[in-house]
Amino acid sequence: MKLKKVTTYAVAVVTAVFGFSVVNAGPAAADPGVWRSFKTSPTEAVYADWNCARTTPIETGVEAQACLIRSLYTGIDVQGAVIVHNRRDTLYPAEAAFTTGSNGGPRWVCSRSGVAAKSWSVCYGGTWIETGTARVYEAGVNGKDLVALGAAG
Repeated sequence: MKLKKVTTYAVAVVTAVFGFSVVNAGPAAADPGVWRSFKTSPTEAVYADWNCARTTPIETGVEAQACLIRSLYTGIDVQGAVIVHNRRDTLYPAEAAFTTGSNGGPRWVCSRSGVAAKSWSVCYGGTWIETGTARVYEAGVNGKDLVALGAAG
């Protein structure tokens, strides 16, 4: 019984500190439809394999790309994402949308938010289990189409 209490406490602490549960943490452990900000490129993360399409210029000093993220831990958890890289010295307002899955699945939307100067922000979609080819069928930022992405894995 004492071990169960210690384990429950440890999971609660991990959830409180990192904002997610060990049980349901997907490839990026990010909530779908939410922006996350990064000071360095998020594709350098060691917890997942990021497969990204060609970068598309959105405006001067701002570029974006559609990505698929596959968990290195499970190998089958996949998550779609759109990265916006703001090279400007000022905040850049962005909204993103994309469709993911193996058969043109759900559409994910991140409402307009500010991408900080000289930073990256990622709009995450939901996580799904995919043993084969995963795709980002359509993606866009501020109404500008991004290059679709064929496979992760």
